[in-house]
Amino acid sequence: MSSQINVDTIVDKAGSGGTNVKVKGSNSTYVDGSATQNLVLSVSKAFARYHISNNSLNATLNVSGGTDNGTGDYTLSFTNAFSVANDITTGQGGVTSGNELRQPQTRTLATGSVRVGIVYVNGGVVDQDGTTNVYFGSLA
Repeated sequence: MSSQINVDTIVDKAGSGGTNVKVKGSNSTYVDGSATQNLVLSVSKAFARYHISNNSLNATLNVSGGTDNGTGDYTLSFTNAFSVANDITTGQGGVTSGNELRQPQTRTLATGSVRVGIVYVNGGVVDQDGTTNVYFGSLA
């Protein structure tokens, strides 16, 4: 038998107005239209927008730092490791400048970090500020 709760606001137990909703279990789901999706798998586990020119990160989740390995070569370190490196899925975005498309590429996936490169479509490398990476997978 399924149950349903209809409420306008969820607050913490103390009633202070904060929301601390926890979803437990890797089989938790949500319904979107007629499709049922896995909630835990569909949530981004890490993301970072980084500026290679001054080795800074902003707008991060689960990223503890970055390392500039050289031109067009950057490593992001995760605060909480992933369980299996080969199961990490990434979405990446770059920018265009002077009609030269620059594309982030994943070079190495590890449970605790990812090494990325920024390349021109012709294969040359570049330090490109404002690149964003988003990572999905299971945390350890």
